[in-house]
Amino acid sequence: MPTLKAIHICNSHLPTLLPKIAKEYVFANADRRPKKNTERTTACIRNSGFSGKSKVSAFNKSQCQTESEVLFNPLLLIHANRCATYENRMRILIYTVLFLVFNQSFSQITLDYKKILAELENSSKSLNTTLILPNSDFYIGITKDVIVENPELNFCIDIATDEKKNGQIIGILKKHNLLDKLYVEIENEYSDLSSDQIFKPAETELYLELFFKTKDFGIMSCFVPVFKKEKAKDLICDLDKIFDYKYCFKKLKRKI
Repeated sequence: MPTLKAIHICNSHLPTLLPKIAKEYVFANADRRPKKNTERTTACIRNSGFSGKSKVSAFNKSQCQTESEVLFNPLLLIHANRCATYENRMRILIYTVLFLVFNQSFSQITLDYKKILAELENSSKSLNTTLILPNSDFYIGITKDVIVENPELNFCIDIATDEKKNGQIIGILKKHNLLDKLYVEIENEYSDLSSDQIFKPAETELYLELFFKTKDFGIMSCFVPVFKKEKAKDLICDLDKIFDYKYCFKKLKRKI
């Protein structure tokens, strides 16, 4: 029977530590061997559809789950559904806020005929007038403090005016009752400010664009149609008396 001293002597001959074997000596091509990725990726499901190649995304750095595990884990499914519901609610809330802001800002800028007419009657300092034929490329531009492109191609598009002459133009329009209705262009239609009536350029003999500055509405563009040929010619004759451009107004009158 061995004594304690003998057991101690035997144990003392055993190596205290196991010899360390370098990996390079075990596998000569250890560095070239493909390394297995032990990190499992993804935990959130991007798409609810079931595809051949499971789509995965990072869910939690400390605890990762594959898509198959998520499918069998009702808690993760509940969390994913809550995330989707929260995103949808936030999206709806943002759209609602934007709609309310747009609706409120639009309602504050309501075009009123009487206010626009009052602004037009006092717009002699900034009024620009264009006489347009519906079925012709020829037109007359009566301008004040604006830059006209290529006036050398047609000098009739840049007839200079001033505050006094603009006042006379407004008086002539009122004389022919052409300011009883003012139209604005909305979505390629010319709509009356005081009613639901619209006009099409092809239905007119002549129509005018009045471009002027206002205090409450910024820069405004209104349209005045002339449906009767005789009234259109009378209007041209009255405007011809103000400006020394007889060639332009005669040509316009001849084309009606």
